[in-house]
Amino acid sequence: MQRREQEDTQAFAQIYAKIEGTLSQGVRTIGLRRSRYVGETKTHSQHIATAATLNVVRSMAWFSCSDSVLSFCSPLRCGLRGFASSIF
Repeated sequence: MQRREQEDTQAFAQIYAKIEGTLSQGVRTIGLRRSRYVGETKTHSQHIATAATLNVVRSMAWFSCSDSVLSFCSPLRCGLRGFASSIF
């Protein structure tokens, strides 16, 4: 019963939303639901490559500070976006 009470909190909802967003992005951009290979070794290698690719995609989006990622963009870094563009 304790877990059910924890699921009703706002903090849990925020964490759950971030996890679901990451999984959704992986499904949309990389095709996360399908494995190209049969066999544990090759499938594991694909999982590692997929995770690395998703990390790169999310990092590039975070560093670009595009409007689609402002929900997880730090205010300090996004505030510096105008400053950085004025320098370069």
